[in-house]
Amino acid sequence: MSAVDLFIAFSDQAVTEFKARRDDPDYSGPMDDRTYQVMSRMHDLDNRQRLFKTTTLAGKTYNLFSMIITGNLQAAKDAVDDVTAEWPTHIVAIGAWWFDTGLQVGTEGVYDEDGNLTGITGTPTYPIHAQTWRLLTDNFDGYDGSGDPIYTPLTSNADIRPETINRCLGQADRRFI
Repeated sequence: MSAVDLFIAFSDQAVTEFKARRDDPDYSGPMDDRTYQVMSRMHDLDNRQRLFKTTTLAGKTYNLFSMIITGNLQAAKDAVDDVTAEWPTHIVAIGAWWFDTGLQVGTEGVYDEDGNLTGITGTPTYPIHAQTWRLLTDNFDGYDGSGDPIYTPLTSNADIRPETINRCLGQADRRFI
């Protein structure tokens, strides 16, 4: 079965509304059923949120989440498209990658006769957002002589090194093209 790793950013307001609806059976706020259903699929929301940075853009603070999607991928795409249309300035799809290859969903690899990747064709379903670097952790560069970790801050998407981004066991490095 194919799996997709979706990066999706939620504004603090969207996360607050989700938690309010989750925790209050009499909730009457703006969180609609479809958006609540999509956000409910995130496992361990409170802890996963800490795997990435938050950033403020256009007056809103955003949190990045990674969701692993399996099964009916078209239904998942439809759901993501619905919630990003319903909450356009609060929920933003940042990118989506095939779990096994790391290629962006919507693209395909071009391979030589030895099976080496030589190119990528197609158009990403969810192109890498220009501000993605602001939500990712700094690049890990090893340890100094005292055993302390060394990190290099990101300053643009060009600085993203896929091997330093949190991923699940067995997941290929994401390709940020």
